[in-house]
Amino acid sequence: MTHSQSVLKTNDVSSRISKKVIHSVQLLDRIRQLQLKYKQHVIVAGDVMNKITRRLIKEHTPRDVDVMERYKISKEMIIKGVQCEGCFVFGMIKGYRTWNCPHCSHSSRNPHIRALKDYSLFIQNTITNQQARDFLKLSSISVASKLLVSMKLPYTGATRGRTYDLSSLKDLQK
Repeated sequence: MTHSQSVLKTNDVSSRISKKVIHSVQLLDRIRQLQLKYKQHVIVAGDVMNKITRRLIKEHTPRDVDVMERYKISKEMIIKGVQCEGCFVFGMIKGYRTWNCPHCSHSSRNPHIRALKDYSLFIQNTITNQQARDFLKLSSISVASKLLVSMKLPYTGATRGRTYDLSSLKDLQK
């Protein structure tokens, strides 16, 4: 189990399940215990290990959690705009090549990336120019378009119907 505060409750009196299911932070300790208990190597490196590796990668499916539903957050509760990295106030203004904070005068080149990561986490993994303008509080269609295009996001559709895929933002820094 990956969530450190999760609790597994079972009716199993012999607690067989609790011996097999552990939190991820306990994994290394469990491996060390097994290494001490079983000294003889059963799996020899090579084809078998590669086969197991391929199978684990194939079977891995990332969990897709609806954060809004899970934490009972409504769309109205989400603050729109770009948050300043200096004073953490929302409302940075897009200038030429930078975003500027009217509150603390901090400027930054890419704070919109973090805002769009938040959008993909809370709302959806795709965004249109109009949705980006609404969420980032931009008035210009061309500014929003240039931001989205400059991020080299995968997209579908042509000009008016273009939808950008924000999934790749998880790999981007800042």
